[in-house]
Amino acid sequence: MKEKERSNINKNHIILWFLNFDFPHEEITIKLNLQPTRIATKGQEQVAPNGVKKISRHTYWEYEWKYESNEFISDVAKKFVDEIIKPRTEQIKTLAEKVDAEFKIVQYYYDGFTPGYHFTPQTLQALVEANLEMDIDVYCLYQEEANR
Repeated sequence: MKEKERSNINKNHIILWFLNFDFPHEEITIKLNLQPTRIATKGQEQVAPNGVKKISRHTYWEYEWKYESNEFISDVAKKFVDEIIKPRTEQIKTLAEKVDAEFKIVQYYYDGFTPGYHFTPQTLQALVEANLEMDIDVYCLYQEEANR
């Protein structure tokens, strides 16, 4: 069996996420004029891309940019804030007053070097104005890939 080559391209996710609400998902879709990339209702069974079934712990609505790149992730996050968050600041702020709302970055990196994050005051201010929490998850999968 041929050994799988180790990936050296990072997998990145930039997400606008709303959770723990008790109204139809469509209300968020209409308010933001964005089609969600994923939705779920608490208690709903879902099948992950790997085929694993799980029960959703939250009702949520999310809009995600998913891409593979070694581009500096803070640059992509800034672009997401400029293109997705800023034009909808008031709508997001209104939603965030009623439900949990987050700006999320999830990064899976493979090159063995810890990524850095840099956010300008303007980017941070845009998130504050929209009343969004920030969540950053970083996973180094170098060893996992090396063991395959």
